[in-house]
Amino acid sequence: MKLRVNVIPGSGTQRLEVLEDGRLRARVTSRPIGGRANKELLRLLSKQLNVSKSAISISAGSTGRNKLIDIAVELDWGEIVDRLSGGRKGHQYQLLQQM
Repeated sequence: MKLRVNVIPGSGTQRLEVLEDGRLRARVTSRPIGGRANKELLRLLSKQLNVSKSAISISAGSTGRNKLIDIAVELDWGEIVDRLSGGRKGHQYQLLQQM
């Protein structure tokens, strides 16, 4: 499963947001120095999806704000949306099946 994420490093808070157009935005407190923001993003996604950190990786965009995240766990679309939205229904995420 692939997930498109827009990252805002150096934010005052750490959270995931759903934009009106369905994109996922991650706010992380770390600056993008030495990969710290990427590591924090992977920890945040791991926690929200309730999967191990080793099952999540950045497959594209490691040096930019727009990233393509690879999730190596068998989760269906509804389960991922439910976990990311904290159980709230009706949110759409920009998820891609296989590229």
